[in-house]
Amino acid sequence: MNIDQGRSMAPLILPSDKIVISKASSLKVNDIVVFKKEKRLIAHRLIYIPPAKDFFVTKGDNNLKSDGRIKPSQILGKVNSIKRNGEAIKLAHLYLSQSSAYLEELTKISKVLGQKRIPYIFLKGLPLHLHLGQTFPKRLYLDADILINKTDLTQVDKILADLGFKKQKHTLFDKKIEGSTQISYLKKTMPFPVIIDLHLEPAIGFTKLKSINKLLPSTKQFTQHLFKNVQKINLNKKNFPILNTETLILYLFLHLYHHNFHGAHRLEFMDAIIRNQKIDWDKVAITTQKFNFTNFVFPGISILRQHYETPFPAAFIKAITPFPAQRLVVKVIAKLISPFNSGTRAQEGAKRAILLFLLSPSSLTLKVKTLFHKEVRSYFLPTIKSFVFRISTNSS
Repeated sequence: MNIDQGRSMAPLILPSDKIVISKASSLKVNDIVVFKKEKRLIAHRLIYIPPAKDFFVTKGDNNLKSDGRIKPSQILGKVNSIKRNGEAIKLAHLYLSQSSAYLEELTKISKVLGQKRIPYIFLKGLPLHLHLGQTFPKRLYLDADILINKTDLTQVDKILADLGFKKQKHTLFDKKIEGSTQISYLKKTMPFPVIIDLHLEPAIGFTKLKSINKLLPSTKQFTQHLFKNVQKINLNKKNFPILNTETLILYLFLHLYHHNFHGAHRLEFMDAIIRNQKIDWDKVAITTQKFNFTNFVFPGISILRQHYETPFPAAFIKAITPFPAQRLVVKVIAKLISPFNSGTRAQEGAKRAILLFLLSPSSLTLKVKTLFHKEVRSYFLPTIKSFVFRISTNSS
C-alpha cells in the first residue's frame, strides 16, 4: 500500500520523495508519523498528545484541518528520514539547516540594528526557541517577528534591503492597502527562504484593517510597555533582545488571540514556558488588568487548561476572571474553537472580527459604529457576504 503524500507536508516532504518508516517505541509532538485511516496510509505531523495519551492528533503542515483523533493502533511507525533524488536525508538535518540559515540572517540584522542604536525586540521565532527550549525547533516555521518603532521604519527598511531582503506586497483580500502595521520581507536562501515580519505595533488585532482595532485597548501604550520590559539573551556570540518572561507570556496569550486561538505549536510552546520557567504571576495579572486585556487572555487560559492541563495559580485565575456575562462568552468560545483546525484567510478574518466584537470591552455603540466604518465596510463586509453566499449555495 502506497503512502498518500501529495503536498500536505511540502517542502519538508515532497511528492517525489521516498519515505523511510522506522518503528516507534515512543512518540512525541512534532514526530512525523505514518498511520492508516480509511484504507489509506498517510504521513503527517503529530501535533497533539493529550495528558491521558489515549489518542493522537495529526495534521499535514499545509492542511487547514487536522486528521482528527488517531488511535495508537493506527500508527505504523514514524519518519526520521527520506530519500530524495537517491540521497538519504534526515529530517533533523532539514530542521537544522533552516534554523542555521535563520540564525545567520538574524545575527546580521541584530548586529546592524545594534550598531545603529535602533530599539527592537524579537517577539517570536528562533531566538525564543533557542533560549527557552535550548534546542532548534523540530519543525519548519514561517517567519521571525521583530518589533520596531514606527519612526525607525525607513531606516530599518533600508537595512533589510542592504542585507538582501525584498519587501513583500501589502494586500488584504487581494486589495492593495497602505499603512499596514506589519511588513514582510523575504530573502532567498538555500534550502529554505528566510522571512522577517516587521511589526510597528504588537500583533494583537488586525495588522492591515486598522479601523476595527479601535475596539482593542490601546496598543500604543502597550507597545511602550514592551520596550520597557526587555531582556537580552546571548546566541551565536550576539545579544538578542526578547521580552522578559512575564511580559512574554502575556504577549503570547494576546498573539494566540490574534490567531483566533488556533495553533497547537503555539499552545505547546506556551505550556512548556509556563511549566519550566519561573513566572511572577502577580505581575502578569497586574499588567493584564492595567491594559484591559482580561477578555482576550482568559479564553487562551481556558483552552490550555482544557487540552494541556496547564497549571495556573488559583490567585492568578481569580484576579483576571472576567465578569459573569463575559465569562459565559469565554466558555462558549473555548468549547466551540478547536486549536487544531483553522479556516481560509477570509474565514479566519471573519472569525477574528466576530471574536473582537464578542471580547472587546468597548461599548455596543462603538462596536456598531466601527462595523459601519468606511474602511471596514469596504474591505470586510463584502468578504463576509461572499463567504455566506458560498455556504448557502453549497448547501442548496
